Amino acid sequence: MVPNFPILNRGVYRSGYTGSFYDPRTLITKIVAPKFNYLDEDDLFLKTYEYSATLIHERVHWLQHHGTSFGCFLGALRLSQQSTTLRVLREENFDQIEILLERRNKDGRSILNLNPETQYPTFTSNSEVINLFGQIWFDHQWVHNIFDNSQCVERKPGVVPGKVIGEVISDVVIAFREYNSLLHSNDINIENSLEVRQWFSIEDSEMVFVSMFGMRLTSKLIMESPALISELQILSAQINYIGKSGKRKALESRIKTIVNGDYGIPIRCLLKVLNMDLNSLQRVLPTVNVICFIALNPPLPPYVINPPENCLSWSWQDIYPPIRFARLSHCVWKIVFGRLVF
Repeated sequence: MVPNFPILNRGVYRSGYTGSFYDPRTLITKIVAPKFNYLDEDDLFLKTYEYSATLIHERVHWLQHHGTSFGCFLGALRLSQQSTTLRVLREENFDQIEILLERRNKDGRSILNLNPETQYPTFTSNSEVINLFGQIWFDHQWVHNIFDNSQCVERKPGVVPGKVIGEVISDVVIAFREYNSLLHSNDINIENSLEVRQWFSIEDSEMVFVSMFGMRLTSKLIMESPALISELQILSAQINYIGKSGKRKALESRIKTIVNGDYGIPIRCLLKVLNMDLNSLQRVLPTVNVICFIALNPPLPPYVINPPENCLSWSWQDIYPPIRFARLSHCVWKIVFGRLVF
């Protein structure tokens, strides 16, 4: 039913050890407990670690989507996208909606059609309202992906311009006001949606993705890194506890495997910035955690619904977590080497 395009894929966080997962759209976490029967001592040790690591890893993601401004913003985008869908279903001609739903249910035809090469919508409906709905729904999807995992939405011909970010965030604020009668225009100091669009309108020239030392950095990886660090802290504690043994070597090998994977990119980036190697891993992990936390708390709704104090609009580097992470990493370098002036 849903076309297999990267922009439409649901970003479910899956464990590398078991069938456990966390779904940020539904906020549901599933932890699969291993079967400990008939395991020898070494296998029991590793299975216990894998279960504990998975439990903590997925719980960190759950907390990120509730406890950071970025996680809440991703949820707010979904709320606004759903609000737009419900509004069209309520207001559009019933016969037109019925035709679309019948085509979808009987023939498997999508309401929103995408060009396979550009992942950009093609409009085939005779209804301007339906075509407009398709564009707005797609714009929400595009903004969600550009923030969450930009590798799903490369800048290709036909892709929406940066100003759409302001338009979508304006829709998010409208959705807040529709769903919460306690939130009025006076509470958030806005007169109309056009004003909100200006606060978060991004120029195309600002919109850059981040690669540090040849490693592509995305917001999703910045969310994965603290979860990974929680795993590494468990591993480190177990290594210190068991002393020198075969189990210790197995855990040390697992640490290297984890850090050298995609989830370890933010950790390796900071190590590179500081001219350190994996021997300094334990020293740098707390700093990576702090940088990720700050990077994942940009000024975005619902945490921030206002313009910056000294200018009309927030910039891309203010609100895009990978850029925030890169800038913070270089601030750490200046602090470590004594070149940051307070």
